[in-house]
Amino acid sequence: CSGITDEALLMLGAGCSKLERLDVSKCKGISDRGLCALIGSCQNLQAVDVSWCQKISDKSVYALASLTQLRSLNLSMCYRIRDAAVSTLLLRSN
Repeated sequence: CSGITDEALLMLGAGCSKLERLDVSKCKGISDRGLCALIGSCQNLQAVDVSWCQKISDKSVYALASLTQLRSLNLSMCYRIRDAAVSTLLLRSN
């Protein structure tokens, strides 16, 4: 999905505030900037797949922790995410 970029996520967040599911797996144009902006606008997200998004880091994980309705998350192959950020997510869910 080479056409999906941070700018697309910014527009999606602005126009779809009730979005519940997001799958941007393998989208190389996605970074923390776009994902964090979308998360800030779409607090109803329940399922997020950002697997293989190599520009995603701890910053996005901390933003994901704010989603109180999040039930499904795929961070596979996101090498910039550290264990400490994932622990924060896990603690939030308990």
